[in-house]
Amino acid sequence: MIYLEIFGYIGTALVLLSMMMTKLSMLRIFNICGSVISAAYSYLSDAMPVVLLNLGLIVINLIHLVMEGIKKKQFNVISKDVNDEVINAFLEKNCEDIKKRFPDLVLNIGNGSKIYMVYSGKEPVGIFVGGEENGDLRISFGYSAPGYKYGEVVMRFMTELKNNGGISEGSEILMPYKISI
Repeated sequence: MIYLEIFGYIGTALVLLSMMMTKLSMLRIFNICGSVISAAYSYLSDAMPVVLLNLGLIVINLIHLVMEGIKKKQFNVISKDVNDEVINAFLEKNCEDIKKRFPDLVLNIGNGSKIYMVYSGKEPVGIFVGGEENGDLRISFGYSAPGYKYGEVVMRFMTELKNNGGISEGSEILMPYKISI
C-alpha cells in the first residue's frame, strides 16, 4: 500500500511542478505526466471522480499542445522589397482596420526600410516596418490582421528572425515597447 501512496504523491508533485513552468508547452507536458499518474492512482484507489478529472485534464492539455504545434508550423516571416505588390495589397485589404487602430499614422516606407511580412500558411497576417540603427533592427510600425493576436504575431516575428538569421549575431530587434522572448 505504501507504494501506491508514493505513486500518488509523484503524480501530485508533477501537477504542482507544472504550475511553476514559465513556458506553456512545458506546463502542459508536466501536467499531462502528473495527470496520467494521478489518474492511475485514483483508479487504483477507487476514486472515479478524480480519475475523470485527470482524464479531462489530459485531453484538454493534449488538444492545446496539438493546436500550438499546428500554429507554430504555420507561421513564417519573409523579408520583402519596398516595391513588393504583397505589401500594398495587404495594406489596402486592411486599410480600414489600420485607420481605426492608428488614426494618426503616417507610414513612410522608403528605400532604406526593412519590411517583413508574417504569414500563416500562404496568407499574410502581419507586417513590420523598420530600419537598421546601430546594427539593430528598429521597428517603427507593426500590425496584425483581424483574427490574429498582435502579441502572438510579434512573438513569431521576433522568434523567426532570431532563429533563422534574419538579424546579425548580437543585434537586437527594437520594438516601440518591451517584449521579451
